Amino acid sequence: MNLPQTCGEICLQVLDQMAAKTNFVFSTDCYHAESIKTQERLRRSSSMKFIIGGPSTRKPADFKQFLANEDNKQQLCQLLLQVWQSKAAASQLEKCGVAIVIVEGKAHHLDSSDGKVMLHEIPELSSDQEETDTWVVLYFHYAARQGYKSAVVRTPDSDIFFIHRSHSIGLTIFLDTGTGKHRQIVNVTELAKSLGPEYCTTLLGFYVFTGIGVPVPSRGRAKWLP
Repeated sequence: MNLPQTCGEICLQVLDQMAAKTNFVFSTDCYHAESIKTQERLRRSSSMKFIIGGPSTRKPADFKQFLANEDNKQQLCQLLLQVWQSKAAASQLEKCGVAIVIVEGKAHHLDSSDGKVMLHEIPELSSDQEETDTWVVLYFHYAARQGYKSAVVRTPDSDIFFIHRSHSIGLTIFLDTGTGKHRQIVNVTELAKSLGPEYCTTLLGFYVFTGIGVPVPSRGRAKWLP
């Protein structure tokens, strides 16, 4: 994906992609300075801190390296929330049915009308969990209470696939993963039904124990090891 030249434009590009979904929840991870997960991220890799002064700040030359620093990601998430409630985002949000964004553990409903964007906090979706993977169960329950019949999770991570096969929520859950010719949509609910609850629960435990794709602090192994 070609990125625009400024950080503010990058935020609007992300919104443009989300607005095409009509109803969406956009959730970012939390970053706690003294957590085990933070220490593991630092062990894997890090980069120089980059100061984002506002929407007009130029995109870093190496955006991948920029994202290797947690402070940089936090700044970008904060800017995203700022840009998404600006007039520049109003027309895109008006295309949406329901737009929810979670930044630093707080959930906000974005409502656009007459060129203005209003933020309304949703306390029941707030969480201090660091990774979105575990929050998604909360989002599913919220969607079910709102009357939705299905939900699609777009993620490159296999963790969500295993976590949510063992939950009975009342939604048909689809996992949208991969890119290009490798992109696929998996009906997680149908797969879980075919395998049965005992198998799914056992598989989740096996998945955590063996450590395939699960965050390192939960088991003490490298993420890529079987």
